[in-house]
Amino acid sequence: MRTAASSSSTRAVGTSSVTPTSQLWKPDILGAIYRVRRVGATVPADPRGQKIEWNKLGPDAMAALLADPRPAVRERAMKRLAKLGAAAVPPLAAIAANPPSQEAATREAAVWALTRIDSPEARSAVRVAFRDPDSTVRQAALHSASLWRDSDAAPDLLALLANSTDLANVRVAAECLGRCGVRGASTPLLAAIRRLASDDRFLDHAFTFALIELADAVTLRQSLGDSDPRVVRSALIALDQMEGGGLEPARVAPLLSATQPLIRDTASWIVGRHRDWGGALADAMRARLTGPAIAEADRGELARQLAVFARSPEVQQLLAEVAGGAALSKDSRVVALLAMREAGLRETPALWFAAVARAVADSREEMVREAVSTARALPWPKQPAEVLVAALDGLGKSAGHPAAVRLDALAALPTGLSAVDLPLWKFLLEQLAPEQPVTARNASATVLSRARLSAEQLLELAELLKTVGPLEADRLLGAFEQSTDERVGLALVAALLEAKSLASLRQDAVKTRLSKYSGQVPANAEALYLAMNADLGKQRARIEQLMGQLSGGDVRRGQAVFHSTKAACSSCHAMGYLGGRVGPDLTRIGGIRAERDLLEALVYPNASFVRSYEPVVVVLSSGKTYNGLVKKDNAEELVLAINATEELRFAREDIEEIRPSIVSVMPSGLDQQLSPQELADLIAFLRSAK
Repeated sequence: MRTAASSSSTRAVGTSSVTPTSQLWKPDILGAIYRVRRVGATVPADPRGQKIEWNKLGPDAMAALLADPRPAVRERAMKRLAKLGAAAVPPLAAIAANPPSQEAATREAAVWALTRIDSPEARSAVRVAFRDPDSTVRQAALHSASLWRDSDAAPDLLALLANSTDLANVRVAAECLGRCGVRGASTPLLAAIRRLASDDRFLDHAFTFALIELADAVTLRQSLGDSDPRVVRSALIALDQMEGGGLEPARVAPLLSATQPLIRDTASWIVGRHRDWGGALADAMRARLTGPAIAEADRGELARQLAVFARSPEVQQLLAEVAGGAALSKDSRVVALLAMREAGLRETPALWFAAVARAVADSREEMVREAVSTARALPWPKQPAEVLVAALDGLGKSAGHPAAVRLDALAALPTGLSAVDLPLWKFLLEQLAPEQPVTARNASATVLSRARLSAEQLLELAELLKTVGPLEADRLLGAFEQSTDERVGLALVAALLEAKSLASLRQDAVKTRLSKYSGQVPANAEALYLAMNADLGKQRARIEQLMGQLSGGDVRRGQAVFHSTKAACSSCHAMGYLGGRVGPDLTRIGGIRAERDLLEALVYPNASFVRSYEPVVVVLSSGKTYNGLVKKDNAEELVLAINATEELRFAREDIEEIRPSIVSVMPSGLDQQLSPQELADLIAFLRSAK
């Protein structure tokens, strides 16, 4: 089920246009500037110091104004003291060096005024404030030294690094040491990381960036064996990021299996940035795959690492050996298959097909499922690998496996079934029954749409179109592209005129399927096209009719409808932590959509689209067109979600055109699929989602 969008994203179907007035929920953007005045507050006299004779003030009198309660006066005094230059340093130094006689805010103002003066005396006066009893003043002084890259401050900075527990000031001291390029500061920085053992990410970043600026590669390499994982992390990142770090894959590879998660994650992050390391890391990856059992929590990360290096011939060979190695553990083989799926290669290595075929023939059900999922995800060449085609075909026709596995195997066949025998035909039709899960119905419809069916089978399938749901109807139309038999064409037109899901079908798709038929078919099809051209008045009348049937909806029953295989809303939409990710998240939809808007989204999803979920039409160089939602778009490929369970990948050079579509991925006609009570319950559930 897909929600309607705002009026700015309205689309029309024929002459219809029903525009909801509400907006999608978005979190409040906090943060604004307000001028607030307390009730009864006194307004200071001359708040901006306009009556002060500034030109007559000497350095001592000017410095005294840093203690003025008026912010504008203090700021103006700092600016004028900075212009006085060296003459202003003595009174400012006196303020900064006398904590008992001055407020902390005044001492801080003196430090910032000294920061604006370019002289050795000003730098020396600022260094005195390193020992100020107030943390804010000390931090201002450290920032000042950092801005000026005051290398003479190094002894004080190193002492602070070794003894202070004030993390904010330690952070600034580390920044200053890095900026000043203090020789030998890498060892104290690493010692401070070890001493403080803080989880403060800002402090971690300051330490690491200072190490990068110091570029002491020798010390950092020696630290890779440190017992503190924080030290190892900072050393690894610094070596990787700094010029001349010389971090080699041989040093990082052993850390990928480190016992400390922090080191392991850092090493994984680093290798993910070096796709050219694949060959050098292949042996280390092999050791992990063929060694001790891989912990369940580590399998996904290891698969992602392997996928990063999948362009390397050595890693491609490794994945093929492991995925097809019957003697290896199930976990290792599953990791290899998962890495193949996530690799995103434009061309699948030939040796992978044979490896996946061996996994398809495995006796363990989990292995077979993973292998079939991998076969569906891999790009196939123009001449499909016969070994994998045969394995998938045999699996799909084997009654000894679960229906879901058989359907996935048949759907993975790159050119579809060349023929469908009677047992397989009955099996596929059984999976289209309304009580079957949405994944089974979609997979069966996909298999049938690509299979070469006889005229008798097409006639039977046309009869079935009268009752199938909107999710399957459009897919099943593809099965009729192969036929020019007038009997089949007439049966198809007659069935569509009675179909419950007629409203979910796109007229252009129906015309494409019927264009190959001759004889009486084109004339009969005109009545079908007229029936599909619903105008705005009919849509409004239908909405009004259904609005009168929404009373008595039950939230609990509506939740069951939402997650049922009949409505299949959860296959595309998330509600809380559960559901698909094809369409918009509906967790808060009840707070931003009126009842009428929700009803319109169910019945006429083509009327309007949610921002960021607008469908597109992709036209290939071959002339084929596809309608769907863009899930991934980069310089190499485009991934299009065409329904709840299927995504298609297109290489950039194969795409002729991409244009906005007026047809939603969500099927129309759910009011025909659901009973009035189920529709009322579903609306009640969505209205309660706030």
